[in-house]
Amino acid sequence: MMPSASLRDLPGGLSYWQTTTPAVDLPVVEDPLSGSYEYVVIGAGLTGVATALHLGRAGHSVLVLEAGPRPAWRASGRNGGHVWPSSHAHEDEGGMKKLRFEMSGAKAVSEVEARKIRGSIELACSSEERDEQRALGDTPALEGVEILNGDEGWLAANLRSKRDGYGGIRQPNTATANPVRLAYMIAKKAADTKKVSFSFDTLVESISKDSSSLVLEGGRCLKVGEGVVLCTNAFTGVLLPELAHCFTQRLSHVIAVPCRKEDTRLAECTLAAVNDTVYISRPVPDRILIGGEGASELEAGAKRLKHAHHGLSSSVSHPMVFHWSGPSPVEGIFSSVLASTAMDFLYFTSAREQ
Repeated sequence: MMPSASLRDLPGGLSYWQTTTPAVDLPVVEDPLSGSYEYVVIGAGLTGVATALHLGRAGHSVLVLEAGPRPAWRASGRNGGHVWPSSHAHEDEGGMKKLRFEMSGAKAVSEVEARKIRGSIELACSSEERDEQRALGDTPALEGVEILNGDEGWLAANLRSKRDGYGGIRQPNTATANPVRLAYMIAKKAADTKKVSFSFDTLVESISKDSSSLVLEGGRCLKVGEGVVLCTNAFTGVLLPELAHCFTQRLSHVIAVPCRKEDTRLAECTLAAVNDTVYISRPVPDRILIGGEGASELEAGAKRLKHAHHGLSSSVSHPMVFHWSGPSPVEGIFSSVLASTAMDFLYFTSAREQ
């Protein structure tokens, strides 16, 4: 079964993680209509495979439908790999409860799949953000978070700036995970429940509002026993048109200079700024990643890197460019999605609830 042209236009399987991570054997259903399932999960990214794992452990029969050829084929496999808790405590977003959850989630994920745990530094760019960060220091559950004052953040991150610093925080539990391998591990655990099967290269065209059923490519109808769980970002507005304007789709870029060795550890520093997010990581001297909202233009992103980070490797002059659709790494791909996979917590949109 071949995906539609519109689906094919979306990039997939182009990241460093995708090209270097061996696939795993999973129970694959050649014809989704050949069996009966209590739940169908749409999307085999990190959220989708985690949802399947939870449902399978609860004893439910589950079929995971993925438009790509394997798990983590799109956004889940094309981010920087940060396991990074948030550093803000807005009450309307759950406040400290969310921060405690994300910190514990980062720790749990790092125990499952982490290449390097060195922590990260997030710089405050205003007095308001500085005050929010300092509130973290008074939270018992976030013990180990270090508050940096003034220019300490710039110096600790090995960065230079012409403006005065507002300080920052050092997160001790942030780590680097291979998101593709992590998705594979979760998918394999889901398969081990003997309740979860997968169907790849399977495009869902629509979800029925009146009954638990899906329309697959070619107009074939798939009946579902209990419900449909939607775990995809790019196609949410397509499958649930009433939510088409509720999600902001972003297109970001990653500039990557491949490592000389098979070492994908992220190290050095991460820089985040209010409303102009730039994320910089130096895994090893020969590989630098740039991403985020502020780097949506490659030339502008490269200029920001040159101004913010000294000692830039000369090998960056001929980068490989990868694209992905979805949130930028610094906006919580790994602070929310990965935390949910590790902490027995489900984050999904159910068609029945819309």
